[in-house]
Amino acid sequence: MSQKHSLDVIVIGSGGGAKLVRPLANKGYRVAVVESGKWGGTCLNHGCIPSKMLIYPADVQREMLASVSANLHGERPTIDHEALVARVSQTVDQESDHILPVYDQHPNVTPLVGHARFVGPHTLMVNDQQIDAPYIAIATGASVRIPDLPGLSSVSYITHKAALRLPTLPARLVIVGGGYIALELAHYFSAAGSHVTVMTRGDLLSGMMPELRELYMAMASSHVTFLTHATVLGLSQVAHERVVSVRCGDQLMTITADELLIATGMAPNIESLGLGEAGIQYTPSGIVVNDHLETSVPGVVAFGDVIGPPYFRHKANYEGEYLLAGFESTDRVPISYPPMPYALFGHPALAGVGVLPSDAGPDVVIGHAAIRASAYGMAMNRPDGMMVLVFDRTTRRLIGAHAVGHQAPTLMHMPVAFMKMKATLDDMLDTIYIHPSMGEVVRNAARHAATQWEG
Repeated sequence: MSQKHSLDVIVIGSGGGAKLVRPLANKGYRVAVVESGKWGGTCLNHGCIPSKMLIYPADVQREMLASVSANLHGERPTIDHEALVARVSQTVDQESDHILPVYDQHPNVTPLVGHARFVGPHTLMVNDQQIDAPYIAIATGASVRIPDLPGLSSVSYITHKAALRLPTLPARLVIVGGGYIALELAHYFSAAGSHVTVMTRGDLLSGMMPELRELYMAMASSHVTFLTHATVLGLSQVAHERVVSVRCGDQLMTITADELLIATGMAPNIESLGLGEAGIQYTPSGIVVNDHLETSVPGVVAFGDVIGPPYFRHKANYEGEYLLAGFESTDRVPISYPPMPYALFGHPALAGVGVLPSDAGPDVVIGHAAIRASAYGMAMNRPDGMMVLVFDRTTRRLIGAHAVGHQAPTLMHMPVAFMKMKATLDDMLDTIYIHPSMGEVVRNAARHAATQWEG
């Protein structure tokens, strides 16, 4: 016989959902947080944090190798994959294991381990316990979308979850997929010593500027083999080897690998939530919400990956903070997203924000700047990417920025701030940039845009 427990707030998911749990509990609300996996969600356990802990050593290694252009020579550094993975896993597990005791010690927090399923608009079943609350927040995230590839069911494969904890470095790794996860893991494993092949059905990074995508591929092809517009014809396994039959244009080829990594995109975690029983509208792309992040059921909100792309933790954080700020308000304003940046932590790195030149039409002015043309780029003495700025021709405001190369994710925060403040080209030109620094790449792109203006 199930027990019933009434609360003020229920949060489903301990990743992005953490933005609400303790802050509301500190205000005196009785809050239950439900988690079916490891505490901390995707970002902590098998996403942003462990991936960057692997990628940082790969970055250091490749920067050391690239330093030959600055007249530095020495023995090639190597990554101790086994020791690194052990350290990353231990660190992440310790952080995750620390969360539940903190919740247990809070008098207003009820942590529940198990799968939550709606049995009514405001009622959930978690294991054998029934809980209800007038306010429910769904933040269950997303998982890997497994494609329908011929023969996939007959072979052993891994997703990013296992890849981040892979105890043994594969000599040969095939990655199916061409997005953020695929390319970041390609960067790490190739730096660690694997021969990595990335194959994708269409273009690599299809939503990115073609100019920057081509530059990325030209720079990354020195350590990763890319097969674009590739069709997987069949998959098989012989002993511990995975065999991939693939067509690229008119060419047929067979690739043998020790590990097969599937990284073909994400899908919101909406299965088995009982959304239909609660009357909550959803599509395959995620839970449907309005501009207040409210679902079709009053008092039930959803945010983060579960409402669809872009699948960024910084997006989920912003949405959680918006819900928290308006929780006690009777006159909440619709959510208004500031510029939403993206970043790919590869080698080279990619980052961007706002409008792409291809989507802007003719009423824009574009500024380019090569990193190597800056004073800091001269110090590095190697071809290392570029910055592209997009300005509205009428208002002269910055409406987009995209970059590839050294420190691109960090460098992108300057355009993000300029866009947030609705800065114009004139504002950017009338700014003092530290000399010599990577920031001057932004200034140089703005200066180039000024020369492109008509009238």
